[in-house]
Amino acid sequence: MPNRSLPPPDLLLSHATPPPVASARSLVAKGNATKPAARYHGTVQVDKLSAWLTDVADVYIGLAGTLKAFDAFARRFAETAADDAETRSTIFGEAEAALASVSTVDVDQIAKATVYIKIMKKVIANGSSYIADEIGRIQK
Repeated sequence: MPNRSLPPPDLLLSHATPPPVASARSLVAKGNATKPAARYHGTVQVDKLSAWLTDVADVYIGLAGTLKAFDAFARRFAETAADDAETRSTIFGEAEAALASVSTVDVDQIAKATVYIKIMKKVIANGSSYIADEIGRIQK
């Protein structure tokens, strides 16, 4: 006897994954009625909404494998002019000091933080084109 509690399989498959929806979204800062609402017109997808919220509302929504403190170091490092080696070295030193303060018990955090340090070190050694070159190499 068939299970009557489930819809037919063809109906399940046709509605399994809805397509992304493109529509406008608004964000109004709490307690700030004078600032206009920020408008989002992109496709409703987690990564795109996360990036928008981070930019507009200063809300941190980290991607898998990221750490908030080290994302801040990486952002400052990337926003520093390529020819400003002194500032980049200072940021690198701050990130290394932060790595040293990460709990030795949390192996996962140490591994994630180490990736940030390795990339910054390679950018310092090989120049700003290192990241674009590495992305190109990986995408081959």
